[in-house]
Order: sequence, then C-alpha cells, then structure tokens
Amino acid sequence: MLSGITLVRVYPKKENPHESFSQISFYTNPAIPEELRMGMSERLSGFSEIIRDEDYAAAATSHEGARSGAREYFLFGRNEPALHHYHNNYNEILGLKPLEVISN
Repeated sequence: MLSGITLVRVYPKKENPHESFSQISFYTNPAIPEELRMGMSERLSGFSEIIRDEDYAAAATSHEGARSGAREYFLFGRNEPALHHYHNNYNEILGLKPLEVISN
C-alpha cells in the first residue's frame, strides 16, 4: 500500500529568474491508520528541514557558480528526466527555448 506522495514545486520569479520560491506538499493515504499518519508527520517535517537547510543551500551555491560564466553549457544525462522537465518548465515560463536534445 502506498503511504503517500511528496510534491515539490519550484516557481521562478518572472522579474528575476535568479530567484524562486517553492512549495512542498505531502499527501498521505487516508486508508493508513491515524496513528501511523501522525508518525509520518514528524518524518516529513525532517524531510522539509533537509530540503531547506541542505538542498536549497547547495542549489544556491551551484547557481552562483553557473552565474559566474565559467562554463559555457551544462549537460544533463538521459537518466535525469526530472532535471530535463524542471529546466524546460523554467525555460517555458521565462519565454526561452527548450533544452537541446543531443542524441548519439
């Protein structure tokens, strides 16, 4: 039985693509007993803290490096469909072309 899902949405600020905000939503299966869902709440709170304190901090540092201009391009592997989707959504919102697909 699926216990639940986590949905992380990131929205770029149209006036400044170097800034964004995000929303994290947790959905639990109502068929799971109440006492188990309450225990999940603490675990999901920890997940949120990791996202905020570690993942966002790493992303901010990476973004600083990307803005430096030291690299001409970034290459996402075929096994990174979430990155492709994420960046193509950003590009669409910002009025940019989708990512170039390179095939061997």
